Amino acid sequence: MSVQTQAHAEKGLRFFPVALESIHEHVLGMDLYVKHDRDPVLFRAVGAHFTQDDARHLAEQGTQLLYVPAHQHGVYRQMLIARLDRVFHDSEQSPIERGRVIRASCTRMIEDVLRLPGQVEPLEATAEISRQFTQWAQTDGGQFSYVLDMAAHDFATAAHMVNVGVGCGLLVRALRAEEADLHQLIVQGGLLHDIGKRDMPESVLNKEGPLAPHEWRQVRQHPLLGYRELKARPGTPEVVLEMTRDHHEQLDGNGYPFGISSDRIGFAARLCTVVDVFDAISASRPHRPAMHPLHTLRIMRTGVGSRFDPEVFEAWCRIVEQLVSDDRQRASACDGEPELSLADLLPWPLASASGFGDPDGGSSLLQDECRRHPRFACALPVRVKILRQGKPTPLEAGGRLCLQVTNISQTGAQLQTPWPLSLNDLLDVELPMPSQTAVLRRMARVVRVRQTGPGEWVAGIRFVGKSPDSKPDKT
Repeated sequence: MSVQTQAHAEKGLRFFPVALESIHEHVLGMDLYVKHDRDPVLFRAVGAHFTQDDARHLAEQGTQLLYVPAHQHGVYRQMLIARLDRVFHDSEQSPIERGRVIRASCTRMIEDVLRLPGQVEPLEATAEISRQFTQWAQTDGGQFSYVLDMAAHDFATAAHMVNVGVGCGLLVRALRAEEADLHQLIVQGGLLHDIGKRDMPESVLNKEGPLAPHEWRQVRQHPLLGYRELKARPGTPEVVLEMTRDHHEQLDGNGYPFGISSDRIGFAARLCTVVDVFDAISASRPHRPAMHPLHTLRIMRTGVGSRFDPEVFEAWCRIVEQLVSDDRQRASACDGEPELSLADLLPWPLASASGFGDPDGGSSLLQDECRRHPRFACALPVRVKILRQGKPTPLEAGGRLCLQVTNISQTGAQLQTPWPLSLNDLLDVELPMPSQTAVLRRMARVVRVRQTGPGEWVAGIRFVGKSPDSKPDKT
């Protein structure tokens, strides 16, 4: 143990990871540490100036996380929320870009909640950002609505929880405008509703086919697991507990974990259910692009009265239709509207009256999703040019490098990368044709990123059209 580490241990210091990109140039109100091996080492102390050169130097060394002592985490949260408020009101950036920056930072907050069980600081951060969301919704609902991602987001748990929190904020404002005290609680409940998924295996959360009976039993437990965790923390609002426990219950009694029916499902949970399912269906998957918001609503309408509260659903329809009408760039493009049902597209199986609670009961275990196009495993070298990137990488925008595609379909592919790309990065991809005498040029958007090992990442990409400067495809 190093001298510095021993000193930290003697003081009983705990450290929390914070994203490098969340620290911007200013005089620091907290200490910042970096980790070499396991030892936290002081990088900049309270009162020092953190510069863009510092950030660039750390990024070049491969540092993605800095560490803040737990007793200074509140200072960090205040700094971050103040920065996000500046972004929110920055008229020099487009509404879409402001929403993207805020959403990315808030997703990182939720990732901290999921990654650090039993720690109060990440939960306090969630409460603080829910208060900020509520203020934005009340003072500038139009700009706040851009924090809701309806374009090409993927169904990662943390990103989904942020989207549901934002959507719940828009919806409660439309339905209960006069109950201002309720707004912040419902936003907070939306941000935390899936906390029970923390310990679920990624293989189950991201499974592309039907869930096996034992996997379905695991899924049905996540509302109750989340409820118990939050219930054990003194001061958790009852509204937040209700949304966490009951957001998969159905009016007809065919939901889970308890199968309660309409008279026992509260307003907050009904509201959360609508936004939760909307985001689950509209999000992109590795084997299909994002679903257009208006088509998502048409699919969901088949569940009104049985799964969804009619008043809540109609209010959500009005919100989504208005948002799409105001700015069509916000809605995902999709090549056609597949004839799929609500059950086909939900990320988890729906229970049915004949098979509730019995994963082997036939209709209770419905197919997770329908593939729109077959996907094929491969080991295909491709040349990739980054046209637009969300955060700096070792390759500058405009540079081209050779990567490998590990599977591909008509609508997208999976790339292996030596460092993480960012969601919504825009790529120009050269796909070699079988003849080896021609290439297929396609523009693609990054819709999913995950780490597979030390220095290894994969990026799910969705093809969005031909490259602007490409020649007609040769056959």
